[in-house]
Amino acid sequence: MAGITMRRRIPALLAATGLAVLVTTGAAQASAPADHAVSGGAPCTWIAQGATAPAPAADPSGPDGKEHCKVDVGAKIVASSPQTIPTNTTTKITFTQAEFDTDAMFNPVNSTLVVHTPGRYYLQGKLFWGFLPNASAVRELEILVNGVLVSEAEKGADNPNDSTQDTSTIVDLKAGDVIELDAFQNTGSAASSVLFTNGAGGKVFPQLMAERFAP
Repeated sequence: MAGITMRRRIPALLAATGLAVLVTTGAAQASAPADHAVSGGAPCTWIAQGATAPAPAADPSGPDGKEHCKVDVGAKIVASSPQTIPTNTTTKITFTQAEFDTDAMFNPVNSTLVVHTPGRYYLQGKLFWGFLPNASAVRELEILVNGVLVSEAEKGADNPNDSTQDTSTIVDLKAGDVIELDAFQNTGSAASSVLFTNGAGGKVFPQLMAERFAP
């Protein structure tokens, strides 16, 4: 939006390089040898990309275009009630349950996701705002890792009908890294994180997700 300057800048450009796309061609899955595991000890399933693909290589951490180690690691956490977001105060979004969590990442005490399996992760945060319009104010949604900003989205606060906001990034994470979602607004009045569900009862806003897609 014209005239709006980010309150905080991402400290470093997070570049995702050397990514490989996993494409299966109908070949049968085969179990990896017992000594094949990605960093962190997570089990591997080898996915052949062609009928003539060779047996798994000795090092499963580096895609060779023929065999890949696919690991299902990730979590999505949601809230069960609205949350007040005071004006001019950075507020951590509170989460109460996990819609899925394949690696015991959710820490309900701190409303964070904790990495146990190192790798390259896709992170996404979503928020549905309730706020009083203010043409000179902003709303910000931020993903932090270990307290450091890694992704930020900013919107004006002039249009109450423009109430959804999301931010996402791809970043390399190590075991022990802690992921959180923060919100900020300066409308001059308290805003709220609104609970929003779909027709099936699934919680859509707010949410925080982390999904590992590469070693």
